[in-house]
Amino acid sequence: MTMLKISNRRGQGRGFLWLQAHIDYRYDDCLKWPFSRDTHGYGQLGHEGKVIKAHRKMCELKNGRAPTPAHEAAHSCGRGHQACINPNHLFWKTRGENQQDRTDNYGRGTPRYKLTEDDVAVIRSLFSSETNLAIAKRFDVTPGTISKIKNGKHWGDSRKRLYIHLRDDQIREIRSLFGQKTAREIADLYGVQQHKVERIKYGRAHAFVSGEVMKP
Repeated sequence: MTMLKISNRRGQGRGFLWLQAHIDYRYDDCLKWPFSRDTHGYGQLGHEGKVIKAHRKMCELKNGRAPTPAHEAAHSCGRGHQACINPNHLFWKTRGENQQDRTDNYGRGTPRYKLTEDDVAVIRSLFSSETNLAIAKRFDVTPGTISKIKNGKHWGDSRKRLYIHLRDDQIREIRSLFGQKTAREIADLYGVQQHKVERIKYGRAHAFVSGEVMKP
């Protein structure tokens, strides 16, 4: 475990050093702020004589300064209130853009509803058999959210590659390729991100699948 060396310089304390140490965090899981939180659950730290939001500072370190003072550090995961500080989840957005994302992702009448990767995989499997309205009702989100998933505006591009749902037989095939192909080659073969293959390889994901004989 890396130990943080506490600096005596103003604005270079433990919280700031922790942010710097995690700026290259590679995984998509929410990364929780381990220090002080405000009354709404958001991480906070002292920096240059002020108390600031930890996620906003992380967004600045990852993406550069906000385009304007009015821009917000928005969470793509929707879990800022749970102190998520993952730099891959943070983007600069206007207040209107941030509010629209909350409406699309949480649904109407369910303020904290959030689709999971498995939900999105099921939603994609239903496109050929159900209407957007029917799918939206099933998952308690707006038809607009379903439409954006379908056309790639939500959970598209790199996120789509990460959240493809692998079947048990595909997991077994992937394990059989370890030692024959690189993680990058396997990831490209199955259309997922490399770190998902690595998580399978080291038992951090899909540790047990049906039909697989575990070695003693």
